[in-house]
Amino acid sequence: MNMRNTKSVLRCTKLLVYNMYLHLFKRTTDTTNSVFYSLQTPDSPMWLLSRGKIDKAKKVLMKLRGYVSEEKCATEFQEMVQYVSLSAKSEEAKQKSLGSFSHPGLWSPLKLMLTYIFFSNIMSGVPYAPYLMNIFASFNTQVEPAWAMSAYPAFSIIGNIFTILLVHRLGKRYLVLSTITVCSMSYILIGFIGQFYVDTEYTSWAKLALFFGSTLSSSLGIMPIGWILMSEVFPMKSKNLGCSICSAVYFFLSFFMTKFYMDLEKFIGFYNTFVLFGCVGIVGLVYFYFYLPETENKTLKEIAEHFKLEPV
Repeated sequence: MNMRNTKSVLRCTKLLVYNMYLHLFKRTTDTTNSVFYSLQTPDSPMWLLSRGKIDKAKKVLMKLRGYVSEEKCATEFQEMVQYVSLSAKSEEAKQKSLGSFSHPGLWSPLKLMLTYIFFSNIMSGVPYAPYLMNIFASFNTQVEPAWAMSAYPAFSIIGNIFTILLVHRLGKRYLVLSTITVCSMSYILIGFIGQFYVDTEYTSWAKLALFFGSTLSSSLGIMPIGWILMSEVFPMKSKNLGCSICSAVYFFLSFFMTKFYMDLEKFIGFYNTFVLFGCVGIVGLVYFYFYLPETENKTLKEIAEHFKLEPV
């Protein structure tokens, strides 16, 4: 009996050591790959141009566009050169990095992007993301919550793929407005069905379908496009500062919304939470309709001019 116990302990110990080394190898490989790919990442063509490295900037742009010929990216490169030249001539270009706070082109796009982050977090389900198992269980469908949980990222990936395919054809503004409309209506309908209809097979499936519809829609438009806009709307001299502030606010809001989601649900009720999110989305729709510019097929100079002339 003692011999069997000893063998069992030895097997468990060997398995534990094997798993430990496997985990260590995986972590080491991941770190090595991260360092390798970081070293392969080229500098931004805009940054290189601002440092006077014109030839290197042109080569990097050709590489980023898929190793195309110089002729194919000549127009885009000339627009970059003109934009950098205009920035260098302005008084703001002479300021140091801390002076970016006083850059006149910072605050209008910053206010827009901070507002965008708030609404996109609500519409994309950031507050309830850690509690998806409870949400799927509350819908009372015949689908196991674990299976629904597995389908959730699949719908997000499909939405991201459609973003890549459609953004150049439809434009960012159209995708944001249409997807925030779908998300808002889906949330309101989920709350309405849950509040006023008895749970049946059909109503449960309807709530699940609406939920996945909002997941697909938010992944198609309002969530990914926000990160694209962040790289477009800030002027070159305050881009680093503006993007850094937006990223910090995004993670802070994500933590705050996730932390207090359950308290909100207990306070107003499960389905009323969806109604609230839908109403917030409608407010965001109105705001974006009046203040969100179209940046697709626009040069950086045209985007900068919009924020100089249009109040946010």
